[in-house]
Amino acid sequence: MIELESIITALEHLPVYTETDGEKKSERNREKEIIKKRLQALSDASADLEDFIRGNVRILNGIKGNPSSFDLLDELLGMQPYRLSYWRVATEEINYRRFFDINDLAAIRTEVPVVFEKTHSLIFRFIREGEVTGLRVDHPDGLYNPSEYFQWLQRNSFLNMRLGYTERVREVMSSDISKQIKEDMHIYSEQDAINSEILKLYDEIIADNATYKPFYIVGEKILIRDERMPEDWPIFSTTGYVFLNTVNGIFVKTENARSFDEIYARFIRAKMDFQDLVYENKKLIMQVAMSSELNTLGHYLNVLSEKNRHTRDFTLNSLTAAIIEVVAFFPVYRTYINPSGVNDRDRHYIELAISKAQRKNPAISAAVFDFLKDVFLFNGAWNPGTDHKNERMDFIMRFQQITGPVMAKGLEDTVFYVYNRLLSLNEVGGSPDRFGISLDTFHGKNIERIKFWPNALITTSTHDTKRSEDVRARINVLSEIPDEWRECLSRWGRINKKNKLLVDGQRVPDRNEEYLIYQTIIGTWPPEIGDETEYDDFKKRIKDYVLKAVREAKLNSSWINPNTIYEEALTIFIDRLMNNAPGNQFLKTFQVLRDKIIHYGMYNSLSQTLLKITSPGVPDFYQGTELWNFRLVDPDNRQPVDYCGSAAQLEELMVLESEKPLYRLARDLTLQKEDGKIKLYLIHKALNYRNKNKELFERGEYLPLEVMGKKAKNVCAFARRIGNTRTTIIVPRFFTELIPEYKSLPLGETVWEGTFVIMPIAEPGAKYRNVFTDEIVIARDYKEATALYLPDVFANFPVAVLERL
Repeated sequence: MIELESIITALEHLPVYTETDGEKKSERNREKEIIKKRLQALSDASADLEDFIRGNVRILNGIKGNPSSFDLLDELLGMQPYRLSYWRVATEEINYRRFFDINDLAAIRTEVPVVFEKTHSLIFRFIREGEVTGLRVDHPDGLYNPSEYFQWLQRNSFLNMRLGYTERVREVMSSDISKQIKEDMHIYSEQDAINSEILKLYDEIIADNATYKPFYIVGEKILIRDERMPEDWPIFSTTGYVFLNTVNGIFVKTENARSFDEIYARFIRAKMDFQDLVYENKKLIMQVAMSSELNTLGHYLNVLSEKNRHTRDFTLNSLTAAIIEVVAFFPVYRTYINPSGVNDRDRHYIELAISKAQRKNPAISAAVFDFLKDVFLFNGAWNPGTDHKNERMDFIMRFQQITGPVMAKGLEDTVFYVYNRLLSLNEVGGSPDRFGISLDTFHGKNIERIKFWPNALITTSTHDTKRSEDVRARINVLSEIPDEWRECLSRWGRINKKNKLLVDGQRVPDRNEEYLIYQTIIGTWPPEIGDETEYDDFKKRIKDYVLKAVREAKLNSSWINPNTIYEEALTIFIDRLMNNAPGNQFLKTFQVLRDKIIHYGMYNSLSQTLLKITSPGVPDFYQGTELWNFRLVDPDNRQPVDYCGSAAQLEELMVLESEKPLYRLARDLTLQKEDGKIKLYLIHKALNYRNKNKELFERGEYLPLEVMGKKAKNVCAFARRIGNTRTTIIVPRFFTELIPEYKSLPLGETVWEGTFVIMPIAEPGAKYRNVFTDEIVIARDYKEATALYLPDVFANFPVAVLERL
């Protein structure tokens, strides 16, 4: 029997380490591991010792029902350099930076050179070995100094690229190389000398050309509305959300915005102001998820205020409240103030946020807001003295690290599940209150990209998108048919009222959640469902998503405090809603609209995909989107991808290409578009054409083209040109107007009624080859110009890439 006293005695003799020297800490860590291994070996060799250890553990674990038996364990834990606490305590008390509000993902200080070096060693090894040719940096706004980080990243990437080249040269030299080359390379005999020479070369290049970027790096920077990329980031632009929202916007019928405002408000029986929702939910996030970070910021600002006799009487509460209000009104994810000063753009954002916060909160002294503005903008009205400038800069940098997570959690992870007017607009980097965009805006963004960021990623789906590109393409169709959408909602609301349960006097789901559910089912319904098992799988996906959406909205349930009774009632509603029994009146009426949306959405998706491949930038494809992909936000979009199946379908298409004329294959694929091969065929043909014409798509001009005729508004057209190489891209949109009978094809004269694209850079009789069909389209006379007539262009395939012959 092991006596309790022996345990206590052992604990009293445990050594307490307080050294801060780095070498001593490393030595202690090594010794700790050695001791563990020796203790394991002794325990394996001695049953008595193993029993002794297990007995001690049992005593330390305490006895259930005997609270005092846990005192010994509490004493042991109290000796540790950390404090064990309930996980919710972290929302108000925490002393380390987290990834958003996830407690077990602690941030590391990459702004410290040694931390940067250690944490990036594997990446740089991959670069040195030639295994990696580009880097995508997610969440750069969470960094202490993003610009400095990217500069370090480029500098070290350059070093390791050159080191890799040097190592390969050495391999050649070690075999059979001339003595002269060996003599020329003698300066690389020592690693330090090699590094020094390479970094010296890099510094010389940067001194001569400050815009030099040796390695392909993109950053997941979320830009709000017309915000621009920070010019001093040495990267090739963003990961593509600007393009995603821009290209999505041209498939939304902007003139129906007011109708959708009325439809939404009438169905949910309330009016929602998007900007008010953003403000309120950012404050909610700061209260329930990130209050510890805001409290810490308040303490930093309070310390600063005490450095000056004019500000030292500002209370901690008033300073913290002012910070919260400014963050809530912050119009972008973050600013990038650094010791060198404040640029005009960041000055504007700071002044705007503080001005709105001050107007909203007359109870908080205006002097507090003035003080905060002076701190941010380095104004002379508040001077902390030379000794405290570093403290002020540290506060600013920490503040800038907070605004991004609050925006992301408040907007993307809350408001996007509350403001449901048209769900296809609720996307990362999007502005759901803006009901689509014009073609002029789309062309303008493309021209701007090719001028400033020609190698930016452009995407339509990522791991973070709320809905896949094909789901958004479907939901966009609703914007074209507000009257039919209104009628369906009214009918479904009446039919499904009986399917709702009462929870605490409230019908579940509420009207806003019901509105979201209908759009979600329309957007994700598989084109073909094989059997009952597949249908059950689909129904489970809808349940899982709706539960997530309700928790993210934080109105009737939440992740922190799940309302299980409400959620069970919600699940029952979806079961009843999607019951596949013959008597389900909802599914009968739903099927009519669903089938239309499915077909129109496929055409939308084809147009969107071709625009991505041919617009300025580097097209990015998320896993599984080569075929139809009707996935929702994670974890739904993390499901395994059948790459072998996709590869087999691609091989089948390539065989068909060799066996039949392309125009016939293209038309057959259009007729059988439900299986997804038409999208794979489009990607296959367009990417191969792009690959053969790299210079055209990487550096070629972007020329918007004018469309005339009865269906002019249903077309997006532009040309890419470099030297004598010219290619024209034409895609349709708003298919409900083109083919009111959705089962017909958007092809031929009956659909296009003589609509044509003006070709200012072509002469009459000029010939163009359609990449998808191999058909030749001839330019015709039109007044003082020439034109391509769309009945000729869209004879057998719904989109076109026309190569000038």
